[in-house]
Amino acid sequence: MQRTGSALSVVNAPAVVSTPESDNTLERHVRELQEAITRRAHELWESSGFPAGRDMENWLRAESELLHFVPVEITDNGDEVRVYAEVPGFNARDVDIHAEPKRLIIRGKNEQTREKTKGEVCYTEREGNQIFRAVNLPVEIDPNNASASLRDGVLEIALPKVGSAKATRVQVKAA
Repeated sequence: MQRTGSALSVVNAPAVVSTPESDNTLERHVRELQEAITRRAHELWESSGFPAGRDMENWLRAESELLHFVPVEITDNGDEVRVYAEVPGFNARDVDIHAEPKRLIIRGKNEQTREKTKGEVCYTEREGNQIFRAVNLPVEIDPNNASASLRDGVLEIALPKVGSAKATRVQVKAA
């Protein structure tokens, strides 16, 4: 089933919350991350002289260099689910959120450059941070009405529930 994409805004930022074009969003993101981790693990293997038996060590080091853990808190407020994610060092332009009826995907990528000048020599370091978190939601939500804001390193995502109308009694009439 195809769903049309709709973007929502994070406060003071371009659109960063959207519904996926297809159900393969998570799989595509995971594949991209695996490819990046694989490339970095291979670089580590090459730089250490191609030793045998260090595959897992290289993979875990590459993973820890490329990805940073995103702690989340999920609350159910009756008509909506709220997700709070800690993303320190990221601004709204760096974060991409995909909302699906039963899943939320948070991705982010940023680069920080530090320069130190001493005399005529310029020294530059670049640090790339990347986050990825897929969260299975406890209830079905309406992705088209989701919203998000980022303040002080905490991403707050409001996800309205589907069918959050109150239950009513239906009277049966004789035919």
